Amino acid sequence: MTQQLTFGTPPAQPQPRYPRRLTDMHAVYGRTPGHTCGQCTHLVGRRYSRVYYKCAYGPQSASPATDWRKSWPACGRFEEEAQ
Repeated sequence: MTQQLTFGTPPAQPQPRYPRRLTDMHAVYGRTPGHTCGQCTHLVGRRYSRVYYKCAYGPQSASPATDWRKSWPACGRFEEEAQ
């Protein structure tokens, strides 16, 4: 018995892993396709020695455990930032 090989098929891309605080937001509110957290009005920058981003609907503390990334996919509470 022989196995047929296919050439030219790209390997599957690994899915990005997000922290639980973001996956919980997606579970509760859903996702907004085509948008990121950096485009949302609820992403707040806290300035200390540098800027740390936090979501207004997520947990808030001075810990890096509650930091948010602008590149993460937006949740269902997404609201377009006013230009």
